[in-house]
Amino acid sequence: MSKKSPKDSLKIVIDLASIFIYQFKDYNFKQNQRIHKGFGQCADTLESLFD
Repeated sequence: MSKKSPKDSLKIVIDLASIFIYQFKDYNFKQNQRIHKGFGQCADTLESLFD
């Protein structure tokens, strides 16, 4: 059995973290694209009020 160096372990942790970050960003993007019924009709009016 070969020993893994601490550098190898750190690389694995960083790779896993980047995978989780990608998944969270994808989930948040999908949730932000959802529009409640009725709100979609007045979204442009609300945006014009804040411009």
